[in-house]
Amino acid sequence: MTTQQTDQNVNGFRCSVGAMKRRTADQLRLALRLIKLICFTVGIFIIVVLLSRSTTSVQYVYSDFTSPQLNTSELLFSTKPLVIWSSDFHSAPINDLKHLLRPLGVRFIDKSVSLQCYRTNTCEGRKTLKVINVRNAVFLHPSLIPKFYEAYKEDAEMKSVDAFVCFHPAAMCELFMPFNKSIIVIATTRYELGRFGRYRWKKWNNNLVKIAKSKTNVVGGNNLYDVEYVKYFTGIQGQLLPSVCVYVTTMYTPTRSEFLLSRIRGHGFAATFIREYEELCKNMSCNKLTSLRQKYRYYNYTDLVTYAGIVYIPYQVSVMSMFEQYRMNIPLFFPSLDLLTTWQHKHMVSEKQ
Repeated sequence: MTTQQTDQNVNGFRCSVGAMKRRTADQLRLALRLIKLICFTVGIFIIVVLLSRSTTSVQYVYSDFTSPQLNTSELLFSTKPLVIWSSDFHSAPINDLKHLLRPLGVRFIDKSVSLQCYRTNTCEGRKTLKVINVRNAVFLHPSLIPKFYEAYKEDAEMKSVDAFVCFHPAAMCELFMPFNKSIIVIATTRYELGRFGRYRWKKWNNNLVKIAKSKTNVVGGNNLYDVEYVKYFTGIQGQLLPSVCVYVTTMYTPTRSEFLLSRIRGHGFAATFIREYEELCKNMSCNKLTSLRQKYRYYNYTDLVTYAGIVYIPYQVSVMSMFEQYRMNIPLFFPSLDLLTTWQHKHMVSEKQ
């Protein structure tokens, strides 16, 4: 992460929420400076690791790096916490944001609709969620938007909210536009997810442009592809806000020479890849390669860090597990763009181009 990218990341969260008092806005700017310090420290750590690797040929790099600790006795929002509402289908991006901002006094109302909410203990919130649910929220019929507003406009919990954040799907934020509060849209996959028809996609484009025009709102993506993708279809120059995954504290401690092959979406391609790899290895010395999904139905971070590395055949340009593994300092291996393109034409290994 470069210093320039870090500056972009920090500016992205500069949402001076609605009618916030000047003092609260100044506190938020201070909070953003602290987040910048965290991101900059992570960037320096990565550079140090890369430099260490460049001076050794086959030696593993170990690290006792831990995230910077903030002084939580001096909360920026001690009188009234900054409150952010989330109803997301992916539990990891919002979990990342919580770990960054909670130490500063930011409070989250997490009404998760993720099927993986049990991994972050956030399933409880959906029990009180009105109007939307796991079945209807992604495609979000337009009639649900006014119904949601009517259900919550006098709700005490909703009145405490300063901002809404949407990661996956980004279009979930259409639901929150009638509340006239700050909106943070950070695409972690293609922003039109759930708005595939021509009319609905164009309507979402128009709404996203409206959101981006307000200085109290943020539009961005956790990867450069989605930032540029949004710009291509809407003209909006969004913020690049990579996922930091500070909630991951397990670090790379290899004890095996074996490599893992990450999840592959192409039909049968994982078996083909391993078979051809083993065929090539008959004439040379190779490390064993094992399919991660065959090895583990469910895995812990402590399982992954013991392997020599992870081989990726990306099915998507932004995968949260990739951010997490990068955070853990696990060596990650990817095919060249030309090779991935060849495999895509032959085996359709990527479902989202």
